[in-house]
Amino acid sequence: MEIIESVNEDFWWKVAEACPHATFYHTPLWHHLAVRADSSRQDSTFGAVCENGTRVVFPLLQERSVLQKYVSTFAGCYGGLIADGPLPENEIQSLYEEVFSRSGKKFKFISNPLFDEEPTPEISDGELEHDFTHVLELDRDLDTIISEYSRGHRSSLKKGRRQGVSVRPATSLDEYERYYDAYQASLKRWGEDPSSGYPWALFEEAHSISQSHPNAITLWLAWVDDAVASGALMFSWNQHVSYWHGAAHEEYFDYRPNNVLHTDIIEASINEGYAYYDFNPSGGHDGVAQFKSRFGAKKWPVKRRTYTRSLLETMFG
Repeated sequence: MEIIESVNEDFWWKVAEACPHATFYHTPLWHHLAVRADSSRQDSTFGAVCENGTRVVFPLLQERSVLQKYVSTFAGCYGGLIADGPLPENEIQSLYEEVFSRSGKKFKFISNPLFDEEPTPEISDGELEHDFTHVLELDRDLDTIISEYSRGHRSSLKKGRRQGVSVRPATSLDEYERYYDAYQASLKRWGEDPSSGYPWALFEEAHSISQSHPNAITLWLAWVDDAVASGALMFSWNQHVSYWHGAAHEEYFDYRPNNVLHTDIIEASINEGYAYYDFNPSGGHDGVAQFKSRFGAKKWPVKRRTYTRSLLETMFG
């Protein structure tokens, strides 16, 4: 097997396009956002060509601190290997060993719910955390999906539409700034310091990428008259649409903007031929998880594995 350090983006794009379980989080775009969000983070993705000709990419980010940490991948989103063909088990293990040969103290891998046969490195000292995401399969028409909403969600959808909530993709940087204002208001409502959240630079970069890759990033906004009531930053790749970030202004809650927002995005996803609408893990927030489940979305397992090396291993391994 040939290891390719500092894999070039052309190689990476070709593997991401050919791999059926690759998500947006396995593309170079996600790493562009990660680095823009925090300048102390850098891309450490590498590639490989197996003996059978299969090309592999291992998305990996290095978080620089006193003792370096590697993650696959950023913000608790899906990582792990992607490949354009079959992978022999011995070469899978070799790829993980390549990661562990690096001078990091901690390694974190988040599994991909679309990849049932996710490879697991044979390393004894790992910690395993079980999590889940909510996924809505788009193999039915919109009316059928809405019929599977909870009674409360169907009622909220009707109320929002009756009160004139409208939904459309953001196009201008100004609209992204208005969404960021809603995010800042949401952080205060959640009792968090606004400075502790994602920086404006990440959303500014998302807008830039949405102009060059409009099929990969869309900021959808729910409007009440001329005001942004809520929004959802969505990522799309292959058959997968992912709800990564949401925010809202509390004064518009009674209009039920999020029920209209998600329903209209689901409709657009069906029309564009996507197979999965992924609400993403809920960070342990039960109320958020319940809100997602009431759209008829089902729990899909996500595993988070953390491996920690001793100081001596870090220095001399």
